[in-house]
Amino acid sequence: MATDSKVLWVVTYHYVRDYADTPYPNIKGLDVSSFHQQIEFLRGRCEMADLSSALSFLNGDYAPARDLCLLTFDDGLKEHYDLVLPALQERGLQAVFAIITGCADGTRVASAHKNHLLMATLPPEEYAERYRAMLDALGVVPVGEATPETVRATYQWDDEPTGRLKFLINFQTPTEARDQILGELFREAFGAEDEFARDLYVNPAELREMQGDGMVIAGHSHTHSALSTLGDAQDEELRTCASWLRKNCSEQELWPFVYPFGRSNSFDAQTVAAVEKNGFHCSFSTIEGANVPGQDLFQLLRVDTNEVSKQL
Repeated sequence: MATDSKVLWVVTYHYVRDYADTPYPNIKGLDVSSFHQQIEFLRGRCEMADLSSALSFLNGDYAPARDLCLLTFDDGLKEHYDLVLPALQERGLQAVFAIITGCADGTRVASAHKNHLLMATLPPEEYAERYRAMLDALGVVPVGEATPETVRATYQWDDEPTGRLKFLINFQTPTEARDQILGELFREAFGAEDEFARDLYVNPAELREMQGDGMVIAGHSHTHSALSTLGDAQDEELRTCASWLRKNCSEQELWPFVYPFGRSNSFDAQTVAAVEKNGFHCSFSTIEGANVPGQDLFQLLRVDTNEVSKQL
């Protein structure tokens, strides 16, 4: 994370939790104590940006003395409200929190999170075998090819079998079949989905409180599907997300968007057009790199929290 010219680093976070107190310690994430260490490390290396100063820099209207760093948190998890928000408040920092709007009403768990929970609970071989058997029973043939290179590029922080299964679920299984299979497996393992969702995700009242504390809320789609797989349905997905945010959150000067999964195969030109059409001012990928003035505001780069950990 060092360059000669000034750049904007955008750091990606997902799970930030107290791993000594979580019932699902096998879910990969960052322990809250390590999160505090990362914030202090980043504050020592960079000027901590808010969304407005970050975009001003990218538009060539602001010249910082040091590299900028913006923090982003994906998926709208309750732990972001419980653990992350106080850490930011005590340091006077702003961050961007990306919300899966279809989950924030506390009635459903996103398929991506069902998958994480199932992977953390079931023996890996059993889970993979059951998923593939249920896919066969539905007569569904996976879409596209999962080359080792594509799987590795999409899930670089997972081992090969895990990455291959996640790619099958998130990119190769049609949405309806994926949701049916994961829904059945989730109910068997965890019970009622709505009860689980209320504890997993931030609710509208908490979102408005976070905004009142200076945080920025972003769209992260309505269902957390890989948008490029939705074809013409992308516009409805983005429109539903934008409408939910404006109805349930306080007003914001800037509305950012964060692509689900975020790799180059998860969004396309049609996605970008739908994001702009539905009133979002910029969007973030998970493609690695530093942002410089002139960067396309709808394909902003980020670095994963694991990359920050390497620097400590």
